[in-house]
Amino acid sequence: MRSQLTEFTNPAHARTRRATNQKIARATMQIALSEGVKSVTIEEVSRRSGVAKTTIYRRFHNSDELLKNISVLDVLPQLKIEQLAPTKANLELLIRTAVDFFDASVGVQSVGMILCSDSTFFKQIFDNLILPVRNYVAEFFENGIAAKAFTADTDTNFILEQVIGAMVAHAAVHGEVSAEWPGKMAALLWRSIAA
Repeated sequence: MRSQLTEFTNPAHARTRRATNQKIARATMQIALSEGVKSVTIEEVSRRSGVAKTTIYRRFHNSDELLKNISVLDVLPQLKIEQLAPTKANLELLIRTAVDFFDASVGVQSVGMILCSDSTFFKQIFDNLILPVRNYVAEFFENGIAAKAFTADTDTNFILEQVIGAMVAHAAVHGEVSAEWPGKMAALLWRSIAA
């Protein structure tokens, strides 16, 4: 009981725990993305993360529990951006923010794998990482339609699919999303949606 109380009252302990959780989560994601979910073991997570097996076992009884509860590690970043007015500059900012967000969390190339997988693990990552971004971007377009900045026939779902698909393809071909890609994508979209 005392160690739990210390965790909540000692900021240094909380930072250390969060850093350890991040190491565990990153290693788990790396293994799942590169070798498949079935390759995730406590031993391999320990080896890749540098976190002792005993520490991981204190948090999770086995790799199945780790995979099911990865979101409790609270290491997936949250998209933090205010709602934007429907302008071309803000469309570019929105696309750039989404690219940076995906790149910082799982890597842009991994987004395609997450979208294509039927694994419960990747479904959880989709729900916690990709879906909030998708919903935020959809809201931007819906607000633009309501404000008559975008054409009434703007198909939000189609646009989202095209942007994510193009982003993943660009990263796969070039190894990363280039700095000018968000601007080019925004310009392309703007021509087809501006009222």
